[in-house]
Amino acid sequence: MVTSVRLALIALNSEITDTPLPTKRELTIVNLISKGFNSKKIGEKLFIAKNTVDTHRRNLLKKYKVQSTAELISLFISKDWIQYNR
Repeated sequence: MVTSVRLALIALNSEITDTPLPTKRELTIVNLISKGFNSKKIGEKLFIAKNTVDTHRRNLLKKYKVQSTAELISLFISKDWIQYNR
């Protein structure tokens, strides 16, 4: 899902903006959220528990200082960390 070239571009962008870098797992989870998957379906797809997905989601909201999942997705799209393709 996330190529090494894309990760390199994300790292470069993060150095310029001083925003913490998302991990590969965080990118994958936010990408799946943006495609409409709920925590249960994301967990099934990634072979992790629903509660683990919920924990990732909560930690992401804190890490990027946003109030909602919509704001989180918007931030990731604006940073070009994910592409919105439903």
